[in-house]
Amino acid sequence: SGTLHPADMALAASPSVFFDAVAVLSGKSGDAILSKDAAAVSFLMDAYRHQKAIAISGVSGLIQKAGVEDQPGIIRLVAKSALVEFMDAARQGRVWERQS
Repeated sequence: SGTLHPADMALAASPSVFFDAVAVLSGKSGDAILSKDAAAVSFLMDAYRHQKAIAISGVSGLIQKAGVEDQPGIIRLVAKSALVEFMDAARQGRVWERQS
């Protein structure tokens, strides 16, 4: 809708450990910026490595750079049902099936 929402924290000062689950939503221009931002790449890598539920939309460059693969708990928000799937995964706390 074009509505801007103020940020609660700066990305560089907000490690993923502060969050139980992560949703990364953007579009082409945002993805181009995020995929070049070391803090964004590191944040997503850490969330992935720590088995957090991750919802993604419009960030193909970022997920590629962070090494995030389609595995349990990685939810691509392409349908309404995907949001329910993300919430269910987030309630688990960690997605242990992803642990190597």
